[in-house]
Amino acid sequence: MFGKGVVAVFHPTTRSRLQVAYSAPGDLGSLRKDLPELRRRLLPTVPARLRPYLEKKLDEHTETQFLRVVVTRMERWHVPGLLFLGDAAHTMSPSGGQGLNLALRDSFVAANHLLDALRAGQPVDARVFEKIEQERRPEADALQAVQTRVHRMVMAPLLVEHLMFTVLGLVLRLSKKAAQGPGVAAVEPRYGVPVSQLPA
Repeated sequence: MFGKGVVAVFHPTTRSRLQVAYSAPGDLGSLRKDLPELRRRLLPTVPARLRPYLEKKLDEHTETQFLRVVVTRMERWHVPGLLFLGDAAHTMSPSGGQGLNLALRDSFVAANHLLDALRAGQPVDARVFEKIEQERRPEADALQAVQTRVHRMVMAPLLVEHLMFTVLGLVLRLSKKAAQGPGVAAVEPRYGVPVSQLPA
């Protein structure tokens, strides 16, 4: 993290490749067509030991994807005959990597309620969809609130950002030692093999 919203993440992937995530305020889409500007902005964020490799490989053949990160949600997750889950209902920031986890838990809860209704011979209608949304919305809202706070922290100047994340780290360590309050309820499929019993 470099302050004022500039964040770079480096992750090795298959075939000895390096995946680079670079985030900064403003429209970064123009960097796809402006390789000198991309190099000027990205290379100073690269760790010294990786910089020579990235300088050598960063050219017009480099695979790129530009994504706009938003944290938002639908006011209502369903309309007649259609239920929205995961990112369709609540988009998540990549911070913390919770989007997929949330979508999976949404799916388990939806399957449970849909199968309950079908087995009871009841219609799959707005009443069932509303139960699913009511069960899942609190966790999505809570995680989005955390992601929004983290985003505000990342937008601060570097020194302020460093202080905030240091304090946050201390708070998290202390909270682990404190008495555990009610957390997120375990989400398991009621039909089939429970996730906890699947092989690792």
